[in-house]
Amino acid sequence: ADISGFVILDDDDEGELLDKVVESVLKSVPKPLLDVAEYPTGLNQKLEEFETTVLQKQETERVGAKVVGIWGVGGVGKTTLAKEFFNVRRSLYSKSSFLFNVREKRKPVNYLQRKLLEELAGMKQEIESVDEGV
Repeated sequence: ADISGFVILDDDDEGELLDKVVESVLKSVPKPLLDVAEYPTGLNQKLEEFETTVLQKQETERVGAKVVGIWGVGGVGKTTLAKEFFNVRRSLYSKSSFLFNVREKRKPVNYLQRKLLEELAGMKQEIESVDEGV
């Protein structure tokens, strides 16, 4: 990890310095891969088909942020496919985020906006309304 040293002066708070060191280390250590099914039958083929479709679409559109939607009946492997795609492709980008269970009612849109801001921009900011998070 590329972490420089920290200096503490006599009148500095050691607790604050420790918080800065921990934050710096956590930012520099890569996040672990998302957990995918133990025996993902046919996942490699589905992943190749999905990647081909997404990459073909990407070539025909402008460069920028992309949102990919996967839909279907429950239990067919949508989340497994999304997690594996994320695991394989995230190293190609300087920042990435995987939002889980976005349809759950207990997680309002401003929670998701706050999570994206934190993971992609490193900003911990309270967002009171959806409009504020746009």
